[in-house]
Amino acid sequence: MIVVGVGGTWVLSQVVPFVRFVPYLRQFKSLLWENVANYDLSVVPLFVLMGYIAAEARLSSDLFKGLEALMTRLRGGVAMAAVAACGGFGAVCGSSLATAATMGRVALPELKELGYDSRLASGALAAGGTLGILIPPSVALVIYAIIVEGSILKMFQAAVIPGLLAVAGFILVIAIQVRVNPALAPTPKPMDPALRRVALARLVPVIAIFGAIILGLGFGLFTPTPAASIGVFVITVYGFLLRWRTGEGLNLAGLLRAIRATAITAGMIYVPRLT
Repeated sequence: MIVVGVGGTWVLSQVVPFVRFVPYLRQFKSLLWENVANYDLSVVPLFVLMGYIAAEARLSSDLFKGLEALMTRLRGGVAMAAVAACGGFGAVCGSSLATAATMGRVALPELKELGYDSRLASGALAAGGTLGILIPPSVALVIYAIIVEGSILKMFQAAVIPGLLAVAGFILVIAIQVRVNPALAPTPKPMDPALRRVALARLVPVIAIFGAIILGLGFGLFTPTPAASIGVFVITVYGFLLRWRTGEGLNLAGLLRAIRATAITAGMIYVPRLT
């Protein structure tokens, strides 16, 4: 994009040929920094990092398992739990790509193992992945608000109800499908009581962290950038504590993977902004 932009302007420029690149050299010393060092844009890598750290700390798995424990008695309940988990994970991630990839790794193997039809399993996760860009915080809403010079917080508040309606709509479609065609989902089986208690216990802190972020933003208790930075800190600390207590959670290698993945994703987002 940078090459096309610079090359196209150079061709169309009326400046003397040998000095055509001088304006670009002068701009590069400040243009890149001014675009990236935007306080509003700083919320983008923070929310993306929060999502990746949550995935590395197995919070996405805890979220799915806890919701599965609540819905396992329903036919198609695990697929419904996968959609709900996508919505919950989207509340801290802001990226549809990361939501779909993370929840796909967590939920798809279990859906296949339980005997769900591959079309229903993949369709539920594909639809649920789109919630990452709708349910606040959303990277797309942040960029749109900056472009139109609108309020990021008001954008987030406006997206809460549509996001919840989308989750409810996807779950309703699954319920209708498995009722019309019971072969799409296996007969529901009760979860082992001990496993159910563990899953529900692990769900509580996840809902507390995710819920505090989304409700705080929705009710305007704090602005997006501080919320994202606090969210990164809280999830990181919780992930390390979980690792220390149970052996499952965030470690240094996982944190480095999350930072690397965030840098790649943020770079993909910032490049169009720079051009």
